[in-house]
Amino acid sequence: MDLKLKTNKPILVVGSGFSEKVNTEDFFVLCSGKCLYSLDYADVVVSLDLIRIIHNISNFRKKWGIHLVPHRITNEQWFGSSSGIMQRRSGEVVYLKSPVHSLMFWRPDEFIHLNKPKGHFDNLSICCDSLSYEEANETINFSKFRVKKFLREDTTSYNDFAIKDGVLRNNSSSIHLILNLLWLNKVEKIYTLGVTEDHYSWDTTKRLMDMYNINYERL
Repeated sequence: MDLKLKTNKPILVVGSGFSEKVNTEDFFVLCSGKCLYSLDYADVVVSLDLIRIIHNISNFRKKWGIHLVPHRITNEQWFGSSSGIMQRRSGEVVYLKSPVHSLMFWRPDEFIHLNKPKGHFDNLSICCDSLSYEEANETINFSKFRVKKFLREDTTSYNDFAIKDGVLRNNSSSIHLILNLLWLNKVEKIYTLGVTEDHYSWDTTKRLMDMYNINYERL
């Protein structure tokens, strides 16, 4: 896909540590799929997990310009505290952060038979159970929801993060993919919300911003 970003607005990156309603119309907003519920609109949303992608499409499909989905989609995080999407014994699904937004057009376990274990796909390393964009698309029809595919690689090597080959790389965080995308677009200044030192991936996040010479200011 075309990874070029076009905007004259200041760049705002919103991570999962943010949960308050805020007006972001003065910014070009890139966010992780997990925090989309708290925003009125995001220009770019990035998600790795099938349950998050399904939940976003089911509830927030009018909130984004583009929703980026990887060529290999993680499908091992289902209902539970980590996703914030719970299933009660009655079968009712509840999104804890905003129960009114609890629709699920499809269930992640409907796709489990398509999962492949971690390995290399298109010569790119994927560190978890995943299914292909194309396999998921046969049921979901991504084109209806302004979804675009990107090439994803999971890595712990900082040398890999410095490769310019059109692949977005991460170490268990969609924020890393966003930073990678901003670096490829030569962005040097960003504002952040919910990108916090409390997150388990902060050390990598901070090191990437330093490596990419991206200055950040928290709002």
